[in-house]
Amino acid sequence: MQGVLSGLYYYPVKSLQGVALEQAELDAFGIRWDRRFMLVDEQGRFVTQRQFPALSRFSASIRDSSVAILEIVAPNGERHLFELDEFIQPLMVSVWSSRCRALRCDSKRLDFLSTELGCPVDLVFMPDNEFRQVDRTWFDQTQRVSFADGFPCLLTN
Repeated sequence: MQGVLSGLYYYPVKSLQGVALEQAELDAFGIRWDRRFMLVDEQGRFVTQRQFPALSRFSASIRDSSVAILEIVAPNGERHLFELDEFIQPLMVSVWSSRCRALRCDSKRLDFLSTELGCPVDLVFMPDNEFRQVDRTWFDQTQRVSFADGFPCLLTN
């Protein structure tokens, strides 16, 4: 039996729409820029489409990977740009049972997301120097993961 890769995607912001790729660049977190950004509630807990299905209507992409400009497009077509240097406020966040450091975007421009979801949310970024441990049942202690649920690269069938 032979496997066939039929699609390749990355998700710059956890739980927003993915971006189709022809090819992917890998870094220490997996596919470059995959789930390096995430929305959190007031307690720093991750929010997903499981709680807020409306997130599926928002798309996100990295407009310029050399300077990391994140673009979020709202369902009405409004485009919101966030530069990496806007993420400066340290914040402890949680993804499932993991706690890790992130940098929060200090911007009132996130009101469009909070309004759509009906609750305040913050946008955070996992810096290059953060280490979130992958499940050690499957990988050794040197493997890390971004804000993805469990592993740097996920395959589905």
